Amino acid sequence: MIEELRIRNLALIRSAQIRFAPGLNIITGETGAGKTILLHALSLIGGTKASSDMVGSDGEEAHVEVRFRDVMGKALNEVFEQAGIEDLGDEVFIKRSIGKDGRSRAYVNGSMVSIQTLSKLVSHLMTISGQFESQRLLRPENHLSILDEYLGLTGLREELNSEVDAHELLWEEVESLRGRLIRGSEEQELMEYALKEIQEAKIRPEEEGELLRERERLKHAADIKSALHEALRDLESDSGSVEERLFRVGRSLNRIKAHEPEAETLLNTLESIRAQVSDLIWEIKKLDLDVIVDPSRLEYVLERLELINRLKKKYGGSVEAILEYRDKLETKKADIEELRFRIAKAEQGLKEKEKRCFELATTLSEGRLQGAPKFEERIQEELSGLNMPHCRFKVVFKEKEAQGNGRLRWLKNGQDVVEFLISPNPGEELKPLAKIASGGELSRITLAIKALKVLEQKGETILFDEVDQGISGLSAEMVGKKIRELGRYQQVICITHLPQIAAQEAEHFLVEKLVEGNKTYTSIRRLSMEERVLELARMMGGTEITPTLISRVKEMLGLSAEEFY
Repeated sequence: MIEELRIRNLALIRSAQIRFAPGLNIITGETGAGKTILLHALSLIGGTKASSDMVGSDGEEAHVEVRFRDVMGKALNEVFEQAGIEDLGDEVFIKRSIGKDGRSRAYVNGSMVSIQTLSKLVSHLMTISGQFESQRLLRPENHLSILDEYLGLTGLREELNSEVDAHELLWEEVESLRGRLIRGSEEQELMEYALKEIQEAKIRPEEEGELLRERERLKHAADIKSALHEALRDLESDSGSVEERLFRVGRSLNRIKAHEPEAETLLNTLESIRAQVSDLIWEIKKLDLDVIVDPSRLEYVLERLELINRLKKKYGGSVEAILEYRDKLETKKADIEELRFRIAKAEQGLKEKEKRCFELATTLSEGRLQGAPKFEERIQEELSGLNMPHCRFKVVFKEKEAQGNGRLRWLKNGQDVVEFLISPNPGEELKPLAKIASGGELSRITLAIKALKVLEQKGETILFDEVDQGISGLSAEMVGKKIRELGRYQQVICITHLPQIAAQEAEHFLVEKLVEGNKTYTSIRRLSMEERVLELARMMGGTEITPTLISRVKEMLGLSAEEFY
């Protein structure tokens, strides 16, 4: 329950501090006095959008603070844990500040929180039932959530919707993967051909250079061998080989070494040259053995080079580019195989998710069908107590048409389409609310639905605004009694224009405009019993308050004629 509400510099409210009672709290005031500002203050606490227009003229910020007491519940504790908010036991302090720039800040138990967290938290503490609630009833798409809320199926529906969202994400992932596979598969045949051609060629990075050198040797093998043989003849000729001539030079030097010291140095150099010549002859002979005149080998080398050149033209201009392209193709091939594996795995997950969605949807439908008769019965009971004794109320089910495109977005909220039908008077056919219900009937149906939530699910504070729209006389009195009854089970705050409702046993607050200097302010205060008598008299008779009117008000309040006279 809301124990205390503080407002500062919000629109025309300069400063207000209200301590609400645990049961029924009535708020009245003339049209335009500022009751809507009070509603806005509580809506801000509930997380509605703030604007700079809400900030009054007495400062740069507006502030709304609420202290809830006697709060508890698993859902509330989960919000605290998720948001990292300190748990203060059975109390919750909420503050909302709005600046002139329209920016706002929200605090729960001293911790700054997002508006989303604030809204989620306060949904477990307070419900505002305004004029829009009746309008909400006119739209059949809202009937399903109303039924689910009464039957306690909201959690199951949210679980289904979460699974449907997960299915949608998985479906989009599968479609994306399939698209990538299709695009990859379109190139796969050419890719496979290119990869096979390069792999079968078995090109080595250094092979082209080796083949070019071998080609030159093979093409000129005869010339090379002829030149080598000539060199050997010149080096080894019997008529005067190089070795023989060097031997003769050595013999000459030996003759003079006893007389010329430098001859020894020359002999050492000569010996080195003779060794090099010997090695040269050996290397030439070895090379001669390696050079083979082989036309078949030359043909192979030329074919191999032709293959390499052909692949270079097709796949990159160099052996390195060919091999790099081969590696890229092998990676693409592996990626496609990985893609097929991922698609198969995701498709299996999609089937499992689809199965789970339909299981939840079936359970949800069964719960609705089983619980709808009780809901109809209880609504009719409540409407009977709101001066609609002959009203018939019916929940009509239709099954959604399944869509066969593999997506399950149509399954959001279940397989059912629900619409509320009523017959307000005997002999009338059941018809949709939007086509038959008057403003007063909609107000009472809205109240009946809210009453069920209070009586059977008890919990948060409920704020009624415009609950008296379109009703008067006996209906207004019966609505007042119903609201009083609800106040016995939980805290109710009711903004009303009707004396029949305002006269119920409750704490009574008056909203009025005051003028100080050149400024107009809105004031909110609790009324004493004497002030309450005068306020109800004003509501019943306007500006002229007669003794007769006062007597009628006292009678409504159960007071004696002598009290407050």
